[in-house]
Amino acid sequence: MMLKTKIKTELDKIVEKRYHLSGFDFSVEYPRIKHYGDCSSNVGMVLAKKLKRKPVEVAEEIAQDIEQSDIYGENKMVADVFVAGPGFVNLKLSSKLLTDNVEAIIKGNYFKIADKWLKGKKFLIEHTSANPVHTIHVAHLRNNFIGMCIYRLLQSLGASVSLDYIENDRGTGVARAMLGYLAFADKSLVDKYEGYIDNLKSLKLDDQLVAEVVTNFDWEVAIRKWFQNKNLWLLPQDLGVKSDYFDLCIYSPGSRAAHDFDQIKDQVQQLLIGWEKENRAIRRLWKLVVNWSFQGYKQTLARIGSQTDKVWYESEIYKRGKKWVEKGLKMGVFKKLEDGAVISQLEKFGLSDTILLKSNGASLYHTQDFGLTELKVDYYKNYDKYIWCVGNDQLLYLKQLFIMVDQLGITDKEKLFHLNFGFIRLKSGQMKSRLGRVVNADDLMNIMKDKAGDIMNSSSTGWDGASKANLEEKNNIAEKVMLAALKYGLLRYGRDKDFVFDVNQSLLLTGDSGPYVQYSYTRCVSVLANYDKKERSRTTERNEGDTSESERDLLACLLKAEEILVEAGEQLAPSLICDYSYNLSKLFNLFYEKNRIIGSGEYEKFRIKLTRAVKYLLGFNLNLLGIDVLDRM
Repeated sequence: MMLKTKIKTELDKIVEKRYHLSGFDFSVEYPRIKHYGDCSSNVGMVLAKKLKRKPVEVAEEIAQDIEQSDIYGENKMVADVFVAGPGFVNLKLSSKLLTDNVEAIIKGNYFKIADKWLKGKKFLIEHTSANPVHTIHVAHLRNNFIGMCIYRLLQSLGASVSLDYIENDRGTGVARAMLGYLAFADKSLVDKYEGYIDNLKSLKLDDQLVAEVVTNFDWEVAIRKWFQNKNLWLLPQDLGVKSDYFDLCIYSPGSRAAHDFDQIKDQVQQLLIGWEKENRAIRRLWKLVVNWSFQGYKQTLARIGSQTDKVWYESEIYKRGKKWVEKGLKMGVFKKLEDGAVISQLEKFGLSDTILLKSNGASLYHTQDFGLTELKVDYYKNYDKYIWCVGNDQLLYLKQLFIMVDQLGITDKEKLFHLNFGFIRLKSGQMKSRLGRVVNADDLMNIMKDKAGDIMNSSSTGWDGASKANLEEKNNIAEKVMLAALKYGLLRYGRDKDFVFDVNQSLLLTGDSGPYVQYSYTRCVSVLANYDKKERSRTTERNEGDTSESERDLLACLLKAEEILVEAGEQLAPSLICDYSYNLSKLFNLFYEKNRIIGSGEYEKFRIKLTRAVKYLLGFNLNLLGIDVLDRM
């Protein structure tokens, strides 16, 4: 039983004994202001309403009963109790409880409850699933970091967790990129237009040039020419870019052309129809274009430590959903309109309806997701939750999907969960891939890595050395510091909140940042390494109750770690792990500054134990966030 639960149980006993009442919903919390003790409860105020008495009077009676209970005393759980404000019962925990907790942490016996919290439960998490022919951008990064953090959180609580990923490798977007390649990667354009490659690479082909290229363009003529001699078209290496970014370079003008010119829009649809009819040339071009995305995405996802257990390909499953539409019509779940289109019936659920099949028989995303959900449920049988890690912009879409999946009998909607998250923007502006204004993940990481390297060069730790080994180590550390800044910076906000990401703030070594937590861990490593080198002297350990203020604050923070872990897992909230890690780092650094550790005589052994406990918990939490620990920064 964890601390807050233990205290609540004891308060329940006191209330039942004194007032002959039970079942009251009161809270026990950890106050942010230490003046209010280590734990605080509103039990007095809740009871006062029932008893029709003054809250302070009721709280005082409860405080007196706590002093007479089995949990009170320096060798018990509670060392002091007092009433504050309108009737809060505030508790100061005993030094024995706090110091015993340190021993449990360094011996690996701390997470006894948490690591069995979800034992026997099974979860499937779909995350990231970036659309091909674009590029992985900063919103995909947040999606990935949330999905991977929840994966590790649930595992740490004893659950069995699987990861899947959907490649939306067909459809209008892919067809636009294919047309964009045929029209705008033609090598003849390089000689015709000055600076063409640079403008194509920087997504800055002007409107007049785009219009000139597509005015008399015919995809059928172009693809025959390409099929006969592929050397007449540009490749990613010709632009000197990653293969997935090359896809964006061709998708952007292709999408603009399809938006602005009806004949190009029609040709995109012709390409799509040809793909569905398995036209040989189209299929070969399609495979080339989508593989560029797959190859590039694989590199980026490996760089950030992403994992997946199963990849679904839309091109292989998109037809499966139509049978469910047909079944839904027979069941009366869906209805057919006069023009032949099929629509949902979700009014009784308070949701707007959505088209499932167009009048021409073309399927839409919901239709395809019927088939995909069926496959998920069949492949991952008897899982407790099937989780979609997708942004807030899909709130309505997934509400509709979950209800329709339930209506069709594919699975119970209660097993389906939308792990939603808010929008993120950099100070540079919004992300709009159609016009090419996109915050590219690779560019962002490279910029942040350079900044991390600059910070290292300006420090007093000797990173400006020129030896090959030193430069390799510096490069490795700069990469890990960058990822710490990025992951922590995108996870520290509440999951459903919109926010602006500040690159410079995320890299600070002082403040609420990933590098600051990394640095605090590294400081623990340094202290312990110096202690291990030190000649041991025989000293008597000090009395457990003899603690400095900064030391006691740190001890109280350590006590909360297991409950924070469980809360973060139950709420699927990585931000709770960030917040706790920052507070723990802050308190350790204050303790470090206020107290001598090595050479502190009778205080030394316990303070080394305390440092080991902090190192363990910071390392544990950094791992949950997907951040590498460092022995040197």
